[in-house]
Amino acid sequence: MKTRRRKFHRRVYWAILRRQKLRCACDCNVKLTRAEGYQFDHITALALGGADTPENLRAVRTPCHKRISTVDIGMIRKADRQGKAHRGDKKRRGRVMPSRPFDTRLRRRMDGRVEVRT
Repeated sequence: MKTRRRKFHRRVYWAILRRQKLRCACDCNVKLTRAEGYQFDHITALALGGADTPENLRAVRTPCHKRISTVDIGMIRKADRQGKAHRGDKKRRGRVMPSRPFDTRLRRRMDGRVEVRT
C-alpha cells in the first residue's frame, strides 16, 4: 500500500532546519549545505505507521538518507511478511511433498521391534 506524501510549505522546511541548527539529524551531525545536498526524511516511516507531520520530519544529508532508507526498507519488508503470515496470505513455495503411506496398524517399540497394535 503506497501512501501519498504531503507537500509542506517552504516555511515548514526552514523551521525543521532551524530546529536542527542546520545539522544532519543522523549520527554524523555534519553541517547541511546546498552544495552537498540534503533531503527530508520521516523519523518513523509512513509505511510503519508514522504520521505525515512536520514533527515526524528531519533533515539529513543525501548519503545519510540512502543509508537510513536501506534500513527502513528492510523493516518495512519484514512488517509486510509478518502481516501476510498473520493473515494467512503467504503462498506455499514449491510443490507439496508427498508423504509415505505408513501402515497405522503397526508400531515400533523403543528396542526396535515392530508389533501389531491391539
